[in-house]
Amino acid sequence: MSSSRSAPCEAEWLKYKSLIRSLYLVEEISLIGLVEELKSFGFLVTTSQLEFKLKKWKFKKNVDKKTWAYIDYHITKRKKEDKDSEVIYCGKRMKMETVKKETNRNRDMSIFSQLARR
Repeated sequence: MSSSRSAPCEAEWLKYKSLIRSLYLVEEISLIGLVEELKSFGFLVTTSQLEFKLKKWKFKKNVDKKTWAYIDYHITKRKKEDKDSEVIYCGKRMKMETVKKETNRNRDMSIFSQLARR
């Protein structure tokens, strides 16, 4: 099924960038819900176009294992220096209970990594 409408230009995307960020990351609206919400503003985009822009702008809801390892390393390093840490990911402050749970879940628990931490 092909569409006769053209893809939005970069200026149109930039006009709605802050709204998209707010709806997607802060209000946590799904991708399909976001397409519908943008349609109500008169901005017609497909889910594929929106997914591409979200990746380009690095608007992510989920944190990958590699990033959790990075966060864990820096929090541990700061604890050794008696400093508190707050995690802000994609402009959104994460709850410390979530950070603790996810860093523990994604931590490398092999015997060699435990010896290296000492």
